[in-house]
Amino acid sequence: MAGEILSYSEHSYRTMDIEKANETISAGKRLIARIEATAKKLQSKPPRSPILASTILESIKRITEYTMDLGEMTIDLYTASSIPREEQ
Repeated sequence: MAGEILSYSEHSYRTMDIEKANETISAGKRLIARIEATAKKLQSKPPRSPILASTILESIKRITEYTMDLGEMTIDLYTASSIPREEQ
């Protein structure tokens, strides 16, 4: 799921597709909520290797946050390029 969101984010950046960038951010927020809920469940029922499980979840969360940052950057760049600039 995080890889798919990253792919969408990269595509939205390349094409300056604001709608796809917003979808990427929304999907990232949903995934982070799922990751955090899973992490809480793991705390109440420790797996055989709690450190490994939490490391994997944190890595996926960081990838998702990076993806959301890329989506926000796409929106910022699109917005900045849409603003008329004064001639110097």
